[in-house]
Amino acid sequence: MNSRLVGNMALVYVYQLWEKVFRRKLAEALGFANMNDLQIDLMDDVRQLRKSIIHHNGIALAVCGKAKVFKKFNMGESIFINGNDFFELTKLIRREIDAVIERHTASNHTARR
Repeated sequence: MNSRLVGNMALVYVYQLWEKVFRRKLAEALGFANMNDLQIDLMDDVRQLRKSIIHHNGIALAVCGKAKVFKKFNMGESIFINGNDFFELTKLIRREIDAVIERHTASNHTARR
């Protein structure tokens, strides 16, 4: 099987899991009224890569060059998520989600005082 296809589809799947399962659960756990109120820059970067993979034949759209966290591809470049990229991505996702939880928990604790 083509390693480029596998890596890129893994990224697509990660975003689908975020949008269909984990974003809603995390938003509910943190008390957000709407899951769309939960914004994580990294997941927006992943969304743009997903869009490029699915709708632009794996060629990075201009917006990919403006990524805020996962800055790997510029407009017109072929997207190829290899094993190292995927490992880095999963570490970044954990870090970003932990940071959101910490910020939200700290702001709620401060607001209660």
